[in-house]
Amino acid sequence: MFRPPLLAALRGAPRRHSSTLAARPAAPLRPLRVLLAATSIGLLTFTFGAATLKSILPGTGPIDGSPLHSHDSPFNLPSLTTGASVLARNATYQRLLASDEWTLIPDVAESLPLHVRATKLMSGALRGHRKITANVRFVHKDGLRAVSLLRLGNALCGHPNVVHGGVLATVADEALGRLAIAQFPDGGGVTARLVVNYRAPARAVDDVFVWDGVKVLEAEVVEVGERKVTVRGILKDEEGKTLLNTEALFVVPKGWRPRPLVEH
Repeated sequence: MFRPPLLAALRGAPRRHSSTLAARPAAPLRPLRVLLAATSIGLLTFTFGAATLKSILPGTGPIDGSPLHSHDSPFNLPSLTTGASVLARNATYQRLLASDEWTLIPDVAESLPLHVRATKLMSGALRGHRKITANVRFVHKDGLRAVSLLRLGNALCGHPNVVHGGVLATVADEALGRLAIAQFPDGGGVTARLVVNYRAPARAVDDVFVWDGVKVLEAEVVEVGERKVTVRGILKDEEGKTLLNTEALFVVPKGWRPRPLVEH
């Protein structure tokens, strides 16, 4: 009987015993490894992608949706401690601290009792976890210049991860106002006019993608009258980019007796 050469070769090949098949090593868990690798790559891509978006396009990236905390929250102390540590490493802070021409003015909130802070804006409602975690001032020996350094968290945002313009206006009003009020004999005055020109988005600190985030506001008195003072300022980010320019007029209304500055 005629058989094709290939069939004859197959029939003539030796057969493998079952013991040989059982001794073969188990196949590696390839699907699991692929899944773990894909998950790792996905997480890395998301993390670096979000960081890139927040760096290049402020107003984008993941949003921190955790709730705000009260002025006496246990989360405040760790956040304020981190803020103080970051501030201490800031180049502008170190330069001014080492200079004989500038005097450090600590955060006014540190001198206020807890129950008093609860009634304040900059020292109370806007201060703490995910809000203002650092706020100090340096005053020049001529008394006409001041530099404020702040960290503004992502609970103070309007657009995602961008500090609200109203918060920046409040920061400017506070910094310029304290310099202006120091020019009045009785140490008091009110804002009569505040002009703010926004130049660039101010990225909020989230301690993940934006860690340093120290904003620097330089203020200078440009005019002093009997009952009015004009102050100009410029706010910059940690990279030196101008975020806003501002000018304000402060006055002492006739017949008005302001409280001491420390109570504000």
